[in-house]
Amino acid sequence: MTVELLSVAYGILSMISYGFGDFLSKRIVGGVGYYRLVTYTQLVALAPVILLGAVYTLPVPSSPTTAALTIASGVCSFSALFFFYKALETGKASIIAPVFSAYAIVAIALSFAIFGEVLSLSQIACITVTLIGVLTITVRSDSSEQSNAGIPYALGSMLSAGLGAVLIKLVSNDVGEIASLFFNRVIAVLAFMIVGALFLRSHLRLGVREFPAKSIILIGLAEFAAFFSFVVGVSVGMVSLVATLSSASPAVTVVLAQAFLKERLINVHKFAVALVIVGIIFLSIAST
Repeated sequence: MTVELLSVAYGILSMISYGFGDFLSKRIVGGVGYYRLVTYTQLVALAPVILLGAVYTLPVPSSPTTAALTIASGVCSFSALFFFYKALETGKASIIAPVFSAYAIVAIALSFAIFGEVLSLSQIACITVTLIGVLTITVRSDSSEQSNAGIPYALGSMLSAGLGAVLIKLVSNDVGEIASLFFNRVIAVLAFMIVGALFLRSHLRLGVREFPAKSIILIGLAEFAAFFSFVVGVSVGMVSLVATLSSASPAVTVVLAQAFLKERLINVHKFAVALVIVGIIFLSIAST
């Protein structure tokens, strides 16, 4: 199996898992609160990571530079999740998810500059179609203030995720994909716990009766599956391909949000989702 095809396979798995997790998060974030939700789901997602760490012998960073990059990747994961869940709480899932997913543009630019990743013309064309579809989903039928709520947070999440994707690749080149995943998740969860304890203690309290345990567990497992696929994908494959496909998760989120949350999907959104699907199909073909 070629590097390109591996990248496509892991990217699609990450896309589906992220899209499903984002949909579930939007359903309960209003009642739980963004910081409670992201902290609890990350604790759930950490459990299988700890198991992987117990099964595999994890190498440590070989230099202070790699150690610094490891910490930076965890901080980027923390900030990307922090801003994304805050955006979901204040905005609409069918707007926030696509804005965040533009992180693929940041990741592609950095991977070209740092790793020298070169794509074929057909792959570039498919990536362009996919990104156009993702960005087009942000178009709304109205321009009310409520429609723009959460977008600044989504932009912060987008920049953090784009930089984080490249940092993960750099770290995995030294310690491998499993160790990169382990250190990244542990640092991110520690950051959530520390920030919550110091500044947002009240945001972590949640009564037992209102605790949506099943949904939080499902979101946490979806988050683990998505991030595992993403980390392994960028480690063994190409950042530009994995990031593009993973960033197409709004196509999943928007369809589910329309079907179950009754968020209106206008014609331009339908066209955008179709572009994403077509881009993914042809990108898969172009990468074989």
